[in-house]
Formats: sequence, structure tokens, C-alpha cells
Amino acid sequence: MTYGSGMIWPLAAEYARLGWAVRRAGWDDLDLFGDTGQALRWVVYQNALFWLLYRAPVTGAKATRVIRNTDFMVEDFYAEDWTVLSPTCLDVANVTSADTDQQGKKRYPRPITVSPFVDPRNPNSKFGRCPVVPLYDKIRFVPPPPVQSP
Repeated sequence: MTYGSGMIWPLAAEYARLGWAVRRAGWDDLDLFGDTGQALRWVVYQNALFWLLYRAPVTGAKATRVIRNTDFMVEDFYAEDWTVLSPTCLDVANVTSADTDQQGKKRYPRPITVSPFVDPRNPNSKFGRCPVVPLYDKIRFVPPPPVQSP
């Protein structure tokens, strides 16, 4: 199996956090300049922020900026074509399908029209009216160690 392509966003984001530049497979047009459409652009993670790398319109100069909420659509988060491979490498790799297990990462739930039901006046009411907030390390999920058979 070839890794590094056919990924969902949660897996691609993990690669980005580990230093890899990621992109949608369709963002591969080397002749287009800009930060939209099919123009070649990459997402990188640095200093706890996701950045967009692209070539500036008209000049083609390298451009970077922090990702904006308007840079992606819902379909980008549901897509299964995120990759770390350049357009040239992706052509050579001849990838035909998504990584079916996504290395354990979960896909976003569907349908997209389902939204969380919470009281906007106090969305954390399930923890009490004015809860004592624990340290993150005390509440994060840590899977139990595997049980060994005798």
C-alpha cells in the first residue's frame, strides 16, 4: 500500500502537524497563480497555525498566509484525496483509491445537515451550571493497555 495520498483531512492534518506539506490532489495546476481553484497550493503547520502556500496572482511570487475560514468548503473536509505528494510524484505513484482504513483516523460524520443540539446560553451545561474545569490531562481519553492472556 502506498501511504501519503488518498487521505481524509484528519489524517492529512496529522501529517501537517508532523512537518509534511499537504494538499488536495486537484490542487495541481502549475500554470495557475492564486490561492483558489485548481492552482497548486499547500497547507503547512508551523507555530501552532495552519498556513497556505501558493504563488501570488500576476507575479507568481511565493506567497504564504495563515489559513482563513473562507479558504475551505465543507467538501474539502469530506474529501478523500488529500496528499503529501507533488503533482509529479502523484502521477508516478498512480494512486487510484483512498487509504481505506485512514490509519485509524475517523471520517467526519454525515449528513452535514446534522448539527449539535445544545443550549447556546450554556453549551457546557452537561458538566453542571458552573463546573469546576479539570486539567486537560485528567480528561483526555487514553486507551487502556491491552489485556494480556495468561
